[in-house]
Formats: sequence, C-alpha cells, structure tokens
Amino acid sequence: MKSYYIIISLLISTFCFPQIDTTKKDFYPLKIGNLWQYRNESNYIITEKIISDTIIDGYFYYSLVNVNTPTFILPVRIDSILRVIIRHGGPFWGDTCGGNTPYESSVYHLNAEDSAFWKICDGLFLEQFVRFNGIRTRNIFGQPHEIMEFDYGGIANVGDTIWFYGARLAKGIGLLEERHYEWSYNILQGAIIDGIQYGAIVSIGDLEVSLPVSIVLHQNFPNPFNPYTTIKYEIPERSNVILKVYNTLGQEIITLTDDTQSAGIYEKEFNGNELSSGVYFAVLTTNQTMFVSKMLLLK
Repeated sequence: MKSYYIIISLLISTFCFPQIDTTKKDFYPLKIGNLWQYRNESNYIITEKIISDTIIDGYFYYSLVNVNTPTFILPVRIDSILRVIIRHGGPFWGDTCGGNTPYESSVYHLNAEDSAFWKICDGLFLEQFVRFNGIRTRNIFGQPHEIMEFDYGGIANVGDTIWFYGARLAKGIGLLEERHYEWSYNILQGAIIDGIQYGAIVSIGDLEVSLPVSIVLHQNFPNPFNPYTTIKYEIPERSNVILKVYNTLGQEIITLTDDTQSAGIYEKEFNGNELSSGVYFAVLTTNQTMFVSKMLLLK
C-alpha cells in the first residue's frame, strides 16, 4: 500500500508540477568573473563584469558592474521559475507585474513558452511588453549556439501593441544583442564565460575614460520611455551648459542643468510621470551652440 501512494504522488507531481529545465540558466550565465563587451550605437565599448555575490532581503544576487562607470552596480539573479531578476535602487523601479519585491524587475523569462508575452510595469525600460519567440540555432563566434529570441512591445495611441526589435540570448554566452529601434542598441563583441573567451576582448586597461573631443548630445535612453529616461551629453572643455526639455509647442517643461561644467561626460534623468504621451525635445546649449534631440514618451 505504501508503494501505491508513492507512485500516485510521483504521478501527481509529474503532471501537476512539470519539471523546469534548469539548463536554460545557461542562456544568462551568472558566475563571478564572467565578462561581456558590447558596442553601442555611439561606437563605444561597454564592458560588464560579475565581480561578487551578495544576499539582499534573503535573496542571493550576483553583482554586475559596468566597468566604464564602476560605481554603477546591479544585483542580478535568476529566480526559481527562471526569470532574470534585476534589483534597482528604489521602490519605483519595482515590477508590480511579477517581481518578488518592490525593488525588482524581470524582463527575460527563460522558461517561457513560444509566443508567450508578459507585461513590464517598472517604468525603467521603454517596452511595456516582452514576447518570447522561441529558440533558434545560429553560429556565434564561429560556433553553433542555441539562441533565445525576445521582442519588445509598446502601446500605440490607437491602443494596439506595436512589436519592435528586441533581444537575443545565446546559450553558454548570455545577452548577445539588445536593440531598441535601429538607432539604439548594444551588440556583443566578445565575452569571457567560465574562463573561455568568445570573440574579441578589448583590454580593460585600454578602456580608461578619455576627455571628449567634441560636444555631443546623445539620444536619450530608453527611447521611447515611460516615465523615466536618461539624457547623456559630452563637453570637451569647461563651458556654460544649459539642458532643458520642451514640448512640441515650444513650452519649457524643465531645466535639468544650468551651470558651468568641466570637460567630461554627464547624465541627467528626466521624469515624465506627470506628462501625457507624446514627443518632447531635449535641448543642450553650450557656448552659444544648440543641440536638439527628439524623445518619445509612451504611456
């Protein structure tokens, strides 16, 4: 009789609680020492590396650092149902559609079924939805790898979801590319995973920050955004800098910077929480020269 109950229990667990394929964690390999280098739309090399692990609120995370700006560290983990979880610095980042705490967001679901999609509520990413398009096989750095394909989606003014570009994860390597429209992307150039190098790696010592050679107003990121976005600009010499945001009527929304700044690279966060969906303009004025960047707020 005892063996009978054991068999019944096994059958119930098999059909009611299907096993999760934990090997899918290899599509986002988290291990201390793993490193990725991406080239973005501005032709910059961005280096990310896992430098340590930590426990926060009872959850185990890996610390992912942007080597270019080493003060910017993201705790990252994969939860029990294979969602890639990122912890941010404040409760307004939290994904109320599925994060475990108010500080967490989850974009990539490694155990999703083909064509499944889910909503993102954290306001950090430009997408409101993510759709899983299945697994394909592609040659990456001269070797075949399974590739997870994700699309991003946003709600248009007419109420329809528009799907555009997205991200690709390579098994055994990680995030292969992340593309937000044709003008905003990160493309993997090389990686070191479990001590094995893939592609080309620029020496970390060669990535020391050099002073800008010209004034540059970058496209805000993310764009479209809801409601937060970051505006990045560069100045090659000490200058009087004014950074403002305007609406399509030419009305000033906010002044983000009005100061004398030394040569360098700067970032300012813009919060469109109290604004309606539409087009806005970031205007950078320095030494009587004006630069304008178009931004799109989608709610």
